[in-house]
Amino acid sequence: MQARNIKKTTEPAKEKPMPITVSSFNVNRVYPREDGSVFADVTINGITVYGCSVRAGRNDEAFLAWPSSKGKDGKYYKQAWAPLSQDDMDSIITAIYNKVDGKD
Repeated sequence: MQARNIKKTTEPAKEKPMPITVSSFNVNRVYPREDGSVFADVTINGITVYGCSVRAGRNDEAFLAWPSSKGKDGKYYKQAWAPLSQDDMDSIITAIYNKVDGKD
């Protein structure tokens, strides 16, 4: 039997996707939690994403986390995701906190 010469291919470097243009967004509902995180349903450009959350990241900076679910293998998989600019993400986070505080 002759050995096969199989070439290994490497995956090309993944480029960071360009942020989408957020023309409108609306925070529909918010669910504050005791641990300080907030779950929210957010409509961005007419598409509603249920189960986003605002959490504390490194240096206690807030970030918008997209909904995910745990697979049978124990890993978490995102159910939705969109590349947002930092300005758009900050605006959405501020709107979520304003809704929690009743300033909406």
